[in-house]
Amino acid sequence: MNNMLDVLIIGAGQAGLAMGAELKAQGLKNFLILDETSHVGQSWEDRYNSLKLFTPSQYCNLPGMKFPLGRNRYPNKDQVADYLRSYAVQFSLPIQMNTAVNRLEKAPGSFVIETSQGKLWADKVIIATGSQHTPWVPNFAAQLSDNIFQIHSAQYQCPSQIPEGPVLMVGAGNSGVQIAEELTATHSVHISVAHLPKQFPQRFLGKDIFWYLLKLGYMDVPVAKRSDEGQPMPLIGSDLKRLMRKKRLIKHARAVGADGDKVILADGTSFAPQSIIWATGFRNDYAWIDIPGTHKDGLPIQTDGCSPVGGLYWIGFSWLRTKGSGFLGFVGRDAAHLAPDILKPEDQ
Repeated sequence: MNNMLDVLIIGAGQAGLAMGAELKAQGLKNFLILDETSHVGQSWEDRYNSLKLFTPSQYCNLPGMKFPLGRNRYPNKDQVADYLRSYAVQFSLPIQMNTAVNRLEKAPGSFVIETSQGKLWADKVIIATGSQHTPWVPNFAAQLSDNIFQIHSAQYQCPSQIPEGPVLMVGAGNSGVQIAEELTATHSVHISVAHLPKQFPQRFLGKDIFWYLLKLGYMDVPVAKRSDEGQPMPLIGSDLKRLMRKKRLIKHARAVGADGDKVILADGTSFAPQSIIWATGFRNDYAWIDIPGTHKDGLPIQTDGCSPVGGLYWIGFSWLRTKGSGFLGFVGRDAAHLAPDILKPEDQ
C-alpha cells in the first residue's frame, strides 16, 4: 500500500518532537510527523508578544538537547520557538508542515488519515496536538454591544491592540493575569473572577519554585493521585493582591451575563468596560477523530497515554500520566514511557 507508515505523529509541537526523537533513538525509521502550521514553532510565535515561561530554562529541556539559556533564565515565546526548530534539525526528524488532518479512522489492519495533502495509512498513530484547540467564550458575549471591543486572550498580542478606556479581563489563569499585569501600565484594568487562584512566588529563599516542586515530587504525582481536579492552576510569579492594594487592578465578581454595554456580575452588580479580554480557556476539538471510544466530552479516553483502541496513543497534555505531563521540560518522560509500547509488534 502506498504511503504506508509504521507510525504517524499528528502535531509537531514539543510533544510530537519529543516523541519523534525518542522513537528514532530506538531505531524507528518509517514514521512521519504532521503539522498544519507553516513551520515548527509557529504556535509559540503566534502567542502574545511579552509571553515568558514561568518555568526556568534548566527545566525546559527536551530529551537529548538542553535549552540554550543559562540557569534560572525564563525563556520568551520566540526563544521556545527557536529551540523547537533547532531540536527538529538536530535530530533530523521527518516532518511535513502545512498539512491539516481532516479525518482519522480505523480500517482493518491500519489507520486511515485524510489530510489536506492527501491520504496516508499507518499501523499506529500518536496524537500530539495539545489541549488548547478552540478558544471558548460564554454565549452571553454575543449580547454585548458592538461598541465594546472583545477578543479572546489567544488573540491578544500587545497593549496597543486594546482601545483606550477600562479593560475587563474575564478569567484569572496564568496567561490572563500576565496580560492584565502588562495592561496596568497603559489602561485601567479590571478582572472578573469567582475566586482568586492560589499564588506562589517565582522564587523563594533564593531558589525557583520549580526546585521545590521537584524536590517534593509534585511534578511526578501520578494521575491516580490527582487532588486538584476542577481547581484553577495556581499563579506563579504574579502578585494580584499587590496590584489590587495599589489600585492598579480592580477585582469584580464572576461575569454571568450581558446587557448592551454592561457585563452582569454574580453579585448583582454590573460593569461597563470599553474592552473585554476573555481569558476563559479553550475547548478541545476531536471531531476529526472518527473512531468510537477514543474521546468523550472533549477529553481523550486513555490510560497513561494508551487509548483503548489498539495502536492509538496520546501525548502532550496536562495529567496524561503525571502533573508534569503538560510541561515543556517534562513531556520527554511520557515519550520514553510510551515508546516501548508503540514499538512493540502487534502480535505481542
